Amino acid sequence: MIKMFRISSLLKIKNLSAEMKAIYFYRYFSLILTSIFYLTGSAQPSVLNKAIVVGCLTIAAIIINNIYIKYETSKNIIRLMIAIEMIGNIVILIPSGGLNSPYIWYSLNTVLVTAYFLDKYYFIFNLLAYTTILSIMSFYFFNSSEKSAISFLSSNSNLILSYILIIFAIRSVMKLIKRLNKERKDLSVANEELLEANKMVDDSMEYIALLYQSIHNLINTKDWDKTIGIIMKYTREITKTNTTFFCRYSCEGKLVIELEEKIKDDELKDIILKNMKQNWEKIITLDFPFKLSVQNKEFIAISVKSTYEVYGVLGIEINTTNKSIIERENNNQLKLLASLSSILFERFRIEEMNRLLLISEEQNRIANEIHDSVCQKLFFISCKISSLTRMNNIEYMEDLNYELELVKKSINNAMKELREVIYGYSYNLNGSSLFEDNIEACIDEISKLNEANISFNIIGNQDSISYDLKKAIYRILMEGIGNAVNHGKSKNLNINLCVEKEQIKIGIEDDGIGFDLKSKIKGNNLGLGIRNLYSLVNSFNGNIIIKSLMGKGTTINVLLPQKTILKEGEIVV
Repeated sequence: MIKMFRISSLLKIKNLSAEMKAIYFYRYFSLILTSIFYLTGSAQPSVLNKAIVVGCLTIAAIIINNIYIKYETSKNIIRLMIAIEMIGNIVILIPSGGLNSPYIWYSLNTVLVTAYFLDKYYFIFNLLAYTTILSIMSFYFFNSSEKSAISFLSSNSNLILSYILIIFAIRSVMKLIKRLNKERKDLSVANEELLEANKMVDDSMEYIALLYQSIHNLINTKDWDKTIGIIMKYTREITKTNTTFFCRYSCEGKLVIELEEKIKDDELKDIILKNMKQNWEKIITLDFPFKLSVQNKEFIAISVKSTYEVYGVLGIEINTTNKSIIERENNNQLKLLASLSSILFERFRIEEMNRLLLISEEQNRIANEIHDSVCQKLFFISCKISSLTRMNNIEYMEDLNYELELVKKSINNAMKELREVIYGYSYNLNGSSLFEDNIEACIDEISKLNEANISFNIIGNQDSISYDLKKAIYRILMEGIGNAVNHGKSKNLNINLCVEKEQIKIGIEDDGIGFDLKSKIKGNNLGLGIRNLYSLVNSFNGNIIIKSLMGKGTTINVLLPQKTILKEGEIVV
């Protein structure tokens, strides 16, 4: 039984704080030291009496230490024990010598306990009461020379002053220890919070990467509901919250809410929606989370918006018992998620706008290419058929068959080009020289249909021309030839294409009827063909010069800058 008691006591001592251990062991140390001086001191009282005093103090020390350990958290019991101990110390000082007793220093144990457990007001009261009672008691019981009170205090002033200063020193040290302990605990808590926050950041980075990847896969589906669902799902995972919601205006102009929670609660959803309606205007103007209370639960919400559009409000439930650093982390996480969500929604808008622009651009491309190539050929075919209708004599039958065959071939080519335009293939890319061959084939066809003499010369490396620039050159040539033959009534054309390392030169010269360019520009009467030429050249930051005189033909000079396309391993010289 005794062994069990000792083990239990040792375990209790081991689990004490450093301050309580100091108080615990100081009591025994001071008891031993003061008892030695007391026993070896004056002959009075007898050894037996001294032994009784020491024994009583030892038993009292053991009991008091155990009571303090057991009721460490009970302020009322501590106050009661300090009062009892103070009375006991005064009683012990009477037979042991009063102010001259060695046990006056043992009484510092009471001071240590008071300084550690109680506030400064109780400490000051205890000090005043203790020193006053001790001084009065010593004056009446140990004033053998019958000195006056002032003389008695004066003769013992050094002892009393030393005692008071030591007490205040102990109070200051204990106060400093308490502050250091508090700071240590705060640092320990902060360190734990930082570790937890760091773990949250690591998890957040992983979840945000998954969120971005998931949203990226939905970009082309244009599914806003799925996107919002994924945002809420990963918001709950990242912030470790029980409830996440996203509130927005539907296409019908109605405020709707999506809620993701561990425990389904339709009533909570309705209350949050009602709260959102009340605070919507305030929330969307803020750049930081807004706090709101719903059914004894705390939520924070932040607007998801770009500089020109509000996409909705993202919110999470927060745990009010969370540590401050975790709460701040949740605020920062929600701000980050709102920013990321706004970027994703803005990307949706941009993708949709790009899609519409691509459709519009494709429509313009098809319209322009049909006008530049197919329409020109159809116009030539129409003119040729019109001339064939006048060849009704049998003597022209052989020529008529030849011309009809030519018309048939032109119609087939026009149909082929029309299909290529619709599917985005302006050219048949089966060989390295097909760019030149295709231009020459078109020129040859136009010259035969219009009985015009068209010469075409090309100089330089065609492979250095980009695909878009080839398309532009083809359209410029077709537009220039079409204008010369159809509107200028030209019968002789000279076309030059010079491909240089940094620029491309195009020259088109005809002997047509010409026109007054200045008057047409002044009167804003330029035809579609001329407008198309200017538009094509300007789109590639090029320059175009058109010179035309009435009755003397027209000259068109175009200069287009180009970025040289290098093949693998090739060097531009």
